[in-house]
Amino acid sequence: MFDVEENPLTFTKLGIHYNTFTGVSLIGNVTSRNFFLPYSRSMVTFNLGENVRVRGQHTQFFGKLKNFTLDASLQLEELKHNRYNGNFDREGNYRLAYVAYDMNIGFSNSRRNSVSIGNRYEHFRYKTTLPTNFNINGTYDVNTAYFIYKHNSLNSSFFPRYGAKGFVEIGWVHNQTPRLQYSVQERTINGFDSLRIGFNNYPSIRMRFETYVPISNRLTVFSLSQAGINFNYKQRFTNDFYIGGLQSTYRNQIVFAGLDEGMVAANSIGAFQLGIRWQAYSNFHVMARSNVAMYNFIPTNYKYKEPAFLTGYTVGIGYNFVLGPLEISAMYSDQVQRLLPYLSLGVSF
Repeated sequence: MFDVEENPLTFTKLGIHYNTFTGVSLIGNVTSRNFFLPYSRSMVTFNLGENVRVRGQHTQFFGKLKNFTLDASLQLEELKHNRYNGNFDREGNYRLAYVAYDMNIGFSNSRRNSVSIGNRYEHFRYKTTLPTNFNINGTYDVNTAYFIYKHNSLNSSFFPRYGAKGFVEIGWVHNQTPRLQYSVQERTINGFDSLRIGFNNYPSIRMRFETYVPISNRLTVFSLSQAGINFNYKQRFTNDFYIGGLQSTYRNQIVFAGLDEGMVAANSIGAFQLGIRWQAYSNFHVMARSNVAMYNFIPTNYKYKEPAFLTGYTVGIGYNFVLGPLEISAMYSDQVQRLLPYLSLGVSF
């Protein structure tokens, strides 16, 4: 006689997350198989805390091998963002309410690789809470038709020893509807022509790949390659890439050791990071990273200037325990010239 126990059709997860950008929050997830239709997976993930975030997703599997998917997702969130000046000093902030609806068709020939084509609709509402010399308020709608390739061969979600994970997305940004009001030095600007801002259609590329290679039983070398490029981009602020932070948290973020989240905004960027991690004990790690980036290098973009460079470094410790991974780091950038702390606990949204 054998006792056979099926996997549960519905399961829940709860956790706590904290980092220096989003603050403390309760993370929850409910996932159900075959809730609406056979061969499907539905889930709801929520983040309750200083910033509220909710995401719902339904994936329908079809085909003989169930390796084709139809995926639909809806995400709602509101985050507080800081504004920085050219000297990397914080001088203001704003709240950004964000709604995204995504639908795509995908194919996967293995658990490691998948490709998808789809369209993503996004709605933004900007509200300046601490004004600066240049402010933005109002709403903005945008669509992005895209092709994306994803890969994941990591041996572990936390502090992996080997493998790679990442994506490459080629997009066409179209059907934009700006209802925005800009102000410069407390003077409201009517229309976009005087600021030489335009909302034309344009192509974009986003890429992120991380790799891990063990060089001994306790030492792992890892790298992170990132790129975000808007071509013929005439906007300011709305679809920029925001550089900084050690953990990917929000849309169009380029993580960079040495900078806090959003310290630099760019219309194009390429960044590379190289690091080493030593496993001192079974769950205790010591890490060091160094990275370099070049940004604003597309001549046809808004207010093109000569490309600029960033360099940064960080050292820290990590511990993997029941609440999730803990990382405590100190960061430094040659451009910022300040030592910055960074703390992260648990799994991010």
